[in-house]
Amino acid sequence: MPEDYSVRQIRAEQVLPLRSLVLRDGKPLDECVFDGDSLKTTLHLGGFIDGSLVSVGTFLINPHEGFQGKNQHQLRGLATLPEYRGRNFGTLLIKRAEEILTLREAELWWCNARVSAVGFYKKLGLIVYGDEFIIEGVGPHRVMYRVL
Repeated sequence: MPEDYSVRQIRAEQVLPLRSLVLRDGKPLDECVFDGDSLKTTLHLGGFIDGSLVSVGTFLINPHEGFQGKNQHQLRGLATLPEYRGRNFGTLLIKRAEEILTLREAELWWCNARVSAVGFYKKLGLIVYGDEFIIEGVGPHRVMYRVL
């Protein structure tokens, strides 16, 4: 791993500041909470450098009607501080998540990827599914998935 980067499970409230800053244009933290954040089955991961949280991602059990497979998880809120982008921190967080999801017997994970991030997810082996769509207040997205 680059530098002193480590990935570990974190609490739901720890992901909120990065979600706000990176994904929601500084909206109040209570507007950055996702349905399912507080469920015991939800996996919140944080990437740390020297004890500072620089990336986050959340995986929730949420089957997509377009996919077959048991124990499907949806990635929501993958975010890396702007000054740490391009250094593989998001990739390393996803790889750790896949290890944990495999242990949990997940068969696939999927996400609503911002159009600007489709290339990132393709490099990780995800496949585009369906047409582009708009998430109100956020912008254009594509559904992408990866079989584990």
